[in-house]
Amino acid sequence: MQKLKISTAQVENKSGDKSYNLEVIRKLSEQAAKDGSQVVAFHECSITAYTFARNLSKEQMLELVEFVPDGKSVKELIAIAQTYNIAILAGLFENDNKDQIFKTHICVDKNGVVAKYRKLHPFINPNVTPGDQYRVLDLYEYIRATNTLGADIIFMSHVTMCTPSTRPGAGFVDHRLHPAKNLKVYCSKIPKPTSGWQRAQRYQENDVAFIIYTGASLYATRAMSVRDTWVSRVTNSYFLGSKPYPSLPITVIENTGEDYQSNTKKIFYGLELIYRKQQTIHPSKRHKWYLLVGCDTYVNVPHLKQLDPYNFTQPYFIGGSIGEGICYHKNGTSYNSLFVGGNTAHIFSAALVEELYPHLSVYVQSIWPQPNHSAAGASDVALSCLIFSLGYNMTILPGLWRRSPNGIIKEFGLRATLKVKEPSSWHYIHPAQMIDLDEFYAYQYVDRLKNDQNWYELVDFIHLFIGTHYETLRKHQPNDTEKLVRTYR
Repeated sequence: MQKLKISTAQVENKSGDKSYNLEVIRKLSEQAAKDGSQVVAFHECSITAYTFARNLSKEQMLELVEFVPDGKSVKELIAIAQTYNIAILAGLFENDNKDQIFKTHICVDKNGVVAKYRKLHPFINPNVTPGDQYRVLDLYEYIRATNTLGADIIFMSHVTMCTPSTRPGAGFVDHRLHPAKNLKVYCSKIPKPTSGWQRAQRYQENDVAFIIYTGASLYATRAMSVRDTWVSRVTNSYFLGSKPYPSLPITVIENTGEDYQSNTKKIFYGLELIYRKQQTIHPSKRHKWYLLVGCDTYVNVPHLKQLDPYNFTQPYFIGGSIGEGICYHKNGTSYNSLFVGGNTAHIFSAALVEELYPHLSVYVQSIWPQPNHSAAGASDVALSCLIFSLGYNMTILPGLWRRSPNGIIKEFGLRATLKVKEPSSWHYIHPAQMIDLDEFYAYQYVDRLKNDQNWYELVDFIHLFIGTHYETLRKHQPNDTEKLVRTYR
């Protein structure tokens, strides 16, 4: 394989003095070429300088920016590359012809501009627009370099990994707003789109019934963390349990137990009960989708726009993973079958639940093995077997993850994990991590709306978040506060 020698250069440039900075770049490029390097990489904004831009107005920034590839500095950089036959990477502020400003890093060689990359998290100035993609550079035959996570060579940073900068206020996460130590662990494990948000067009969150199956031993921990985070912002939620609990709106499912094997009956009877109640209201107000998860699953509700292509009046059985299990006939004989893993999420269209309704009790009472059987608790297999026996198929969607971020990275690798830009759910989430994920995604959602200047949706979310936050605080207050605290006149 052809070897590639790269020089790196970190210089003390002059703020706004492009001529001076380009002369420094020229001298160091000449030195790098003499040393046998084929590439010399300078730091971000090495042409324009950087930190002084923090307090510039947009008008002042527009006086500083240049077009790529037709700007004066870009042409001079190309001339330097031609003179010394070396590829050069350097940064500047760019104008896209629409007066949008980007913090851009370019690679040039003797033939012109090879590539440009617009930084995804340009926190230096609020007038700078985030980029929307990574860039891969084809510099020489057999040599490829990229600037994304997991690459062999990273020429230009795309995120400061949520760690506060040594320069006050320069970090990606403002430590005055929330503790970065809780969130920074997710910055390298979860996709971080910064703009380009598209909301669901066909369905809204109130079209979905969110069904969470749980147990009494988990009410105060897992179930409460779900209630206080993503469920706090949904309209229709059901916690399926066998016992009531004062702090949770438990839908009590009679004749079920508290062990793992009882989950199957809890889910089957719960679906039956919810559907039966739906028949008492006007069809226009009924659930269009039923989403079923355990109480250790985090659901990113806005990302459920994945359902937009699917018609709820048609029978759909949607999940995120496939396994192999055993189904049973009424006479007790068995057969091998695929199943949709319940460790992601099960999503049923209203049309499918309508078809399932007459069979739910019969199947779980007469066909599926009873609690003394090892398969009794395999609720995901049981649901899949019933649905497939009725002639319906499964649909698998990306981003309904069956593990936590760490688990998915371990199973599939970092690249595959980051490839799904807007995952809808994570599983095996500890109650403390449930809060962290919810905070992380709330900030991400706000940042995307702000960067898109989508003020209507941003204000709508802020109102929702504030309202549900205080409603959650009220739920944590004892019911007998008036007796416990003296009333003042």
